[in-house]
Amino acid sequence: MIRKTHHPMWNEDFQFMLEEPPLNDKIHIEVMSKRTRFSFRSKESLGFVEINLSDVVHNGHINQKYHLIGSKNGMVHVELGWKKT
Repeated sequence: MIRKTHHPMWNEDFQFMLEEPPLNDKIHIEVMSKRTRFSFRSKESLGFVEINLSDVVHNGHINQKYHLIGSKNGMVHVELGWKKT
């Protein structure tokens, strides 16, 4: 969680071991905002993106900014890579 900023940077790394290339799959990334204690809901979606993983497999790497679906101005910067073992 990144507190009290309009421009959070997560800088997180995740690794997944897969049996086969995910040519027909997408990754869904949703950005959430934790609401204040006076709000009815504890979390609110700021928007999401879905990225075709076949693009990552074919190019080996993507490094792009995406407009969040369901958001007026929200963007997320995503870097993904694919390595064969």
